[in-house]
Amino acid sequence: MNIRQTKIIISAYLIILLIAASMIYPSFDDWCGLTYCNFDPDWKKYFFLSSGVWRPLDAAIGYINAFGSKITNFNCHFYPVFNHVIIVGGHALNTLLVYKILKETNIGEKARNIATVFFAVSTATMATVLSVDGTNQIFSQFFGLLSLYVYLNTNGIKKYIYWALLIFCAAWGKENGIAWAVVPPVFAYTFKNLSIKKGFKELIFAGIVVIIYGIIRINLPQSWTLHNSYTTFDIIKKLREYALLAGYTCTSTDWILFLHKPSQNLLLGGLSLLFSLPFLYALLKGSTKIWKDKTIYLLILIYLIVMSPNLLIVMSVMNIYAGLAAFAFIIAYIIDNNDNTEFVYKTFLLFLVTAFCSNAHHWYKSYTTANTGKEMALQAIEKTGKADKVYCITIKERERKFSSFCVSPTQAFGWGSAALYEAKHEWPKELQDTVITKDEEAQAMVIAKTMLDKGYDCVWIVDSTNVEVIR
Repeated sequence: MNIRQTKIIISAYLIILLIAASMIYPSFDDWCGLTYCNFDPDWKKYFFLSSGVWRPLDAAIGYINAFGSKITNFNCHFYPVFNHVIIVGGHALNTLLVYKILKETNIGEKARNIATVFFAVSTATMATVLSVDGTNQIFSQFFGLLSLYVYLNTNGIKKYIYWALLIFCAAWGKENGIAWAVVPPVFAYTFKNLSIKKGFKELIFAGIVVIIYGIIRINLPQSWTLHNSYTTFDIIKKLREYALLAGYTCTSTDWILFLHKPSQNLLLGGLSLLFSLPFLYALLKGSTKIWKDKTIYLLILIYLIVMSPNLLIVMSVMNIYAGLAAFAFIIAYIIDNNDNTEFVYKTFLLFLVTAFCSNAHHWYKSYTTANTGKEMALQAIEKTGKADKVYCITIKERERKFSSFCVSPTQAFGWGSAALYEAKHEWPKELQDTVITKDEEAQAMVIAKTMLDKGYDCVWIVDSTNVEVIR
């Protein structure tokens, strides 16, 4: 695969991805994330610490979305399109950085090109690049990769200043970005003949940066409680997460067809797995000699470093993106040391076609399930007319969602937030909600009567795709 083919494949793919992603409507926690249109004048609580996260870059986007939506009168969906442009554009920049960083090594052009295309089109990117709220993953990866690239191409005091600043930016994107602090010295030792003595000093500097970040972080105002997923460790759940990580990272399998019960199609899912395995086989078959060299182990170490926050605490499909660039470095090295690059290239083309098919299905599920929320919002507005105070009762479905691709109708509706958005934030002035289970469905009318007695103009009872208005 030459550079011209690489550019054509990546450029065409990213253009199509941008157009397709821009059609995806917000759903689930997109409605309560930091990047959602933020009209709160008390900006400090979002820029310094919000709900346990310190992500000022996302907070800034939330205010930009509010401004853009207001001046366009919510008519052109500034949000979520602005987010999609940042995410796909950021992924494009990350792809460029992967290629640029690989050029800093002694890895050959063909291996670099395949690894770069792998990163650009991998099905493992879908949970990030199709998500409205995937900006944090993009920022974290971008500034992490940029810190590595700048480290490799800058000398003197400037190197340390840029390195520290970019690591802070990576952490401000998402907290796991702080792990990139220790990557540059390890990478330079692997490919740039950095001495162990010099590398140790560089790691001390990286450790100081991490400590400074930690000190600032723990001294920010604390007005939140840690989610139990961060304080409990379930070995069975963790093993499932690791299996999903391996499946998405190493193959182009359409895991929706296996893991989302309403979408299950084991035949098609099995074919997508079958067609993506020859590339993996080709990589391993012709590269047995790499295990005698320290380079592969150092690259695996880099991957484990950037993934460590998620590997140790909590893992979702979206988090897989955090380690994908590091995995692309591993792919490039393996291909460059493969005894049969022609076989690798041919199997990669099959992998590529499978990835395009899997990615298209991921987009379709993301688009259709999220769009249900918009339809429900318009239904609620039509039935309500207008109301200043609304209480929303959501009857939670038994159906489990799968990442951001397959959300249930009530999750797409976002506890009434989709209706607030479609009403251009003109009404309701007050929107409160509660969630009950299917077993508690009989209590919905009791709760509705109570809330009407408390002065709410109406109550929305949300059950699957139906929004019932009670006055």
